[in-house]
Amino acid sequence: MPYSKQSPKSYIHHHKEAVKIFNGYISEHRLTGEREKGLIDILQLSQLLKEFHGVVSILDFSTLSYIYMSESVKSITGYSQEEFYEKGIQMTISLLPEEQLKIIHNQIFPIMFDHFDRCTSLEEIKDLRVTFNYNAFRKDGSLGSFLQQLSIIHGDDCKKASIALILVTDISDFKNDGNMTLGISKKNEGGVYHPIFSKNYLSDPEPNILSIRELEILNLMRHGKSSNEISDMLFISEHTVYNHRKKMLKKMDAKNTGELLSKSIAYGLL
Repeated sequence: MPYSKQSPKSYIHHHKEAVKIFNGYISEHRLTGEREKGLIDILQLSQLLKEFHGVVSILDFSTLSYIYMSESVKSITGYSQEEFYEKGIQMTISLLPEEQLKIIHNQIFPIMFDHFDRCTSLEEIKDLRVTFNYNAFRKDGSLGSFLQQLSIIHGDDCKKASIALILVTDISDFKNDGNMTLGISKKNEGGVYHPIFSKNYLSDPEPNILSIRELEILNLMRHGKSSNEISDMLFISEHTVYNHRKKMLKKMDAKNTGELLSKSIAYGLL
């Protein structure tokens, strides 16, 4: 049965909140005098989400909690809706590699909010769409690559952005090099988005920083996977895994696997 791991009350509650927000957004953008149409109900929302091959969420910036998280998050990350509802945005943060988390925190989010602050009205903020890619660890320890699109759909009493609609797509089959790109687009009067800002962020080239592949192997090692198991999971040879492990020991100045894992945790790499 669908949603078997979430109580009916919780499922209905989160869907009702999502429907309320979506319908409020639709109503705000309806032309004056236009007939009542376009509103959706819980069943229609569920059907819409099934047709989107990714994760749909609604984030409340004021509480840093998820008002809604689509069930598909489990098939993509391995983690359930309940875990994201319970921990909020901290759940997402815990899955990000340290170097990319720093880029998001120190570069991407400040630029995003700066563009929001430049807008003279909430409606202008709603016309912006923020897109960036990042890596995140799945529950099985593998590292995936994801593309996120964020749009503001509601504001607070001070006309500031407060609730965002977020769409996340798994792009691991197309991109997994650790480099990040931020793009901000603005919708014109014809409803078409055109780019107004773009910036690339390259993965840290410092020799003492572990590569994305090494971080992926390291995370699997933390979960007790052997070199043979890692080679099967990542579709690389066992010899390649051995070479990566050898390089990590040298980079981290560790004598053995136990010390490598301990130092990696202490340095925030895991």
